Amino acid sequence: MKAWSPLRRLCAWALALALCLTPAAALPGQAEEAPDMDLSCLSTTMMYSQLFNILMDAEAWEGKIIRMTGQFSVWDDADLGGLHFTCVVADATACCFQGLDFVWAGDHPYPDAYPPEGALITVTGRFELYEEDGYSFVRLADAQVEWE
Repeated sequence: MKAWSPLRRLCAWALALALCLTPAAALPGQAEEAPDMDLSCLSTTMMYSQLFNILMDAEAWEGKIIRMTGQFSVWDDADLGGLHFTCVVADATACCFQGLDFVWAGDHPYPDAYPPEGALITVTGRFELYEEDGYSFVRLADAQVEWE
């Protein structure tokens, strides 16, 4: 099998990224808000990298709708508001993880309405910056959560 040239690889990556940036169909309840960035169609390596870029320039993403797929994780921080629900992705070697907290829109009691920890989920929500106890954080607000 013939190897792809660097130019052909670059074109393939550009096409994949362009497809991810193209607004997808909106979720029920979000008829007017298709994602500004759909990370769910990227490989985990590309998703991890793009998520890193988003977190490094968080102010530029505030208010944007982001969709991502990753593992469901819950962590409890009694000092910073109790339970936090997170969509987590690993890098290529699975040694490093990155994720976004999310606040599920509506009333969803934990643990009954949530997927099992470690389940593959897709989260779509509005990227927001917020403060708790003088510390700045980011999360996906008004989120929709899907899993199988």
